[in-house]
Amino acid sequence: MKLFAVALVLFQAVGLRGSFVNLCPPLEDLVPCNCVSDGKTIRVDCIQVNDIEEARKSVQSTQGIKRVFIDFLRSSLDKVPSDLFKGLHVTKLSFTNCKLKTFGDEGRSALEGLENIIEEFSIHFSFMGENNLKFLNVSGLRVLEDLEIEGNDITELGNDWFRDGPVNVKNLFIMTNFIERLGDRAFASLGNLRNLWLTGNKFKTLKRSMFPYPATYLTSLDLTNNEISSIPEDLFSGMPSLKEVILAENSIKRVPESTWSNIWGQVTRVYLESNPLECDSHIEWMFKVARPYVLKGKCVAPADRKDVDLKRIIDDKQRDEDYDDF
Repeated sequence: MKLFAVALVLFQAVGLRGSFVNLCPPLEDLVPCNCVSDGKTIRVDCIQVNDIEEARKSVQSTQGIKRVFIDFLRSSLDKVPSDLFKGLHVTKLSFTNCKLKTFGDEGRSALEGLENIIEEFSIHFSFMGENNLKFLNVSGLRVLEDLEIEGNDITELGNDWFRDGPVNVKNLFIMTNFIERLGDRAFASLGNLRNLWLTGNKFKTLKRSMFPYPATYLTSLDLTNNEISSIPEDLFSGMPSLKEVILAENSIKRVPESTWSNIWGQVTRVYLESNPLECDSHIEWMFKVARPYVLKGKCVAPADRKDVDLKRIIDDKQRDEDYDDF
């Protein structure tokens, strides 16, 4: 019995050790990148890699590994060819603080061979100044769910960026890219969006046609820190799941009933901080309906409501009316 128990312990120890097999390629094949493994996936970090062929040799050493995460950091690669990751099983890919000029060859997908593989893709602070990001062809990435483009120089995000997808993207974060113009149908093809964050850009104009119709699953729309002064009346139409609207740090003066009444009872969080809100008679419609649970924003006018929270004005008015009913 004791021998059996000892044998069982040894068997379990061997099995446990075997479950954490290092899946990383040989170090000499990976240089100048490095790798860590948890026994199921590998993460390849390529730090300060300045030769695209060295990068190709390194990442291609991961062929045959089923889940690969690749991070490029502080690397100067100039032009990233479409086929750099072809033949690999890269499910997550990021570029951070790199120096890039183009991503993908003209007329081709940015990530050839990963159309049915890559799930998360991000580019942070990597296209700057004269090397601004003019276009990124990701429409054919059919299983991509998370796309982040942050801190790059993008003057215009036209209809061609997402004309045909990626159809399954759920979380799209395009933040602090200094975008001045959006195409009239910039995000219209992205019918599975849950979260769309367009913070820290410079565009002034919004149109309902820019977004999917219906936007069945969209729950959070973040437009913080742009130059928006007004919102079209139909902006929130066809958004049955919308719960959060963030419009802080814009130039919005009014919150008209014609725009907001249809979703006022549906959304739970509305952020309007750092806008020049005019809280005159045009907000009286808010006194008659339940407000969002979270409502942020201060008034600048009229004088008797200057620096008063919009939420407080609504609550005080509704409280007074309830008192009058007794």
